Amino acid sequence: MERRMSIATHWGSFVAVVDSGRLVRIEPRHDDPAPSPIGPGMVTAAEDSARVLRPAVRKGWLDGEPRAHGAARGADAFVEVSWDQAITLVSDELRRVRSRYGDSAVFGGSYGWASAGRFHHAQGQLHRFLALGGGYTDSRNTYSTAALEVILPHVIGGHPWSYQSRMPMWDEIAENCELVVAFGGLALKNSQINPGGLARHRTRDLQRRCREAGVRFVNVSPIRGDVAGFLDAEWLPVIPNTDTAAMLGIAHTMLVNGWHDEDFLRRCCVGFDRFASYLLGELDGIAKDAAWAARITGIGRDAITDLARRLTTHRSLIMVNYAVQRADHGEQPIWMSVVLAAMAGSMGRPGCGWGAGYATMDATGVARGRAFVATVPEVPNPVPDFIPVARIADALLRPGEVIDYDGGRLTLPELRLVYWCGENPFHHHQDLHRLTRAWQVPDTVVVHEAWWNTSAKFADIVLPVATSLERDDFAAGFSDPPPRRDAEGPRAGGRVAYRSPHLRCPGRPARVRAGVHGVALGERVGPAPLRADQGRARWRRRLAGLRRLLAALHRRAAGADRTGSRQFRGPALGPATFSPGDAVGPDRDLLGGDRLVRLRRLRRAPDVVRTGGVARRRSVGPVPAALDLEPARLTPAQPVRQRGPQPRFEDPRS
Repeated sequence: MERRMSIATHWGSFVAVVDSGRLVRIEPRHDDPAPSPIGPGMVTAAEDSARVLRPAVRKGWLDGEPRAHGAARGADAFVEVSWDQAITLVSDELRRVRSRYGDSAVFGGSYGWASAGRFHHAQGQLHRFLALGGGYTDSRNTYSTAALEVILPHVIGGHPWSYQSRMPMWDEIAENCELVVAFGGLALKNSQINPGGLARHRTRDLQRRCREAGVRFVNVSPIRGDVAGFLDAEWLPVIPNTDTAAMLGIAHTMLVNGWHDEDFLRRCCVGFDRFASYLLGELDGIAKDAAWAARITGIGRDAITDLARRLTTHRSLIMVNYAVQRADHGEQPIWMSVVLAAMAGSMGRPGCGWGAGYATMDATGVARGRAFVATVPEVPNPVPDFIPVARIADALLRPGEVIDYDGGRLTLPELRLVYWCGENPFHHHQDLHRLTRAWQVPDTVVVHEAWWNTSAKFADIVLPVATSLERDDFAAGFSDPPPRRDAEGPRAGGRVAYRSPHLRCPGRPARVRAGVHGVALGERVGPAPLRADQGRARWRRRLAGLRRLLAALHRRAAGADRTGSRQFRGPALGPATFSPGDAVGPDRDLLGGDRLVRLRRLRRAPDVVRTGGVARRRSVGPVPAALDLEPARLTPAQPVRQRGPQPRFEDPRS
């Protein structure tokens, strides 16, 4: 008999159809106007043979061999061990590194989104665990918007992310704006996602409303398709990484023609006189006029002049996408876009001025603020050390080096143990060959992972984890609007309470789903150890409380319980119905029909041989902080992957 239940992901909320404990299909919610086609791909991934089913340890690490040649991370074989053995290895190694090198030698930044659940928030749980054990070196900023986060507080003030609630929303743009200039485009495909999940995708319909209201769009991007076709946007193809030069050419045209907003610049800005001297070439002898910008950007001089005129004669909004700041000196296009908006004369008007990140996540520009969301209580980190998130390779390869950061000087710490949960650093780092070389440096790399991806294959100890399809949780997306009621009854907003389909995954032990291994590990490295039975009982009580909360939210959504919880106001998403008419069709293709987004089926892993013996790491003494690897092994002409798509497993008794 089929059962239907709500599930939450970073790319939206769906309905899982389960028959006899097996996931049959994943369907869009009936009230999602633009569901992502990514969701159905979870069906094949949930029980794929590439799942990590048991704890595994890299054979070379277990044998104490140096990380070179065949024993290097990413090329070595793995040995499967029991949970008790794996927990002993991790706890002993954490204790060894802390006692010998200090707490700052443990890197626990563990950057990444992981899954959408608030209780099973991988980074938050790891940070709490490591902080209770003595502390760790953290990471700061994000791969997505690091330059923006650092520069904006110096330019417009406020918190690095406060611009999200200060910039115009889509409904304000539709009502008040006449011209939108999007540097980096407005790729609608990116709005499929939202950190923490989302109830309904609304960016597409809000953009369509802007166009129907008469708002004109200009796409300044190397790619014509970086905006939706229904926006009828004018395309100004720009050479990558020359957005700042284009903005300077527009600003110079405004200045020399007297089109800029002198009153706003005088009353609300500081330093424009010096900037004007730079534009005119008084500081370096180079006037940043339209002709100068045209030679650099590839945009015609007349097009630059015309855009400057339209920006100052229409109620305008300058948008800048996150992509333009992911480059060397990435703070410049962000800073310059604010200057250009200040000159254009629309700053401070409803629906106009400046904004960033539109369509990069669905909630951006949809609603200000967010509903209150419960989180696992944080624990202060006793270690003050941190690194900028994208400097992980630098920290591993050059510990002790002093770098510039946010107007100051920062010393990179010596990292001996890397602990990563819920993300794959090889998925988003900027130089994978260099990261591969750096990843050989630390003594130990511990990873919690559901599949044998690159992160797992380049680890020393891999602990299997459950997917969001195999656990109960509640989700609340970043800036996703709060729930509300209307004439049609309960309407879902930013919170999704969902039950796990509890899929049957062959070989997956129950304690993986329950998370008991986290308690056992905490018993061995935490400051106040618990007896095993006490720790497990405490987790059972917490999980039971979470299940009661979820059950109450489901009853409330169905109208059976109106009392609810003071902390979780608003209806939860109960089981939804689905009709063939709600299927994703051509009119719901977020990619304009050019291509479909599908979760690629993972390649199958080979058969494994389990060990019956007790695994203990052989002691080989201290490991050097840096290794002189053979450069020929990591030349760009050769692939990073040294072996097949899945790791080899060996029996340590052989």
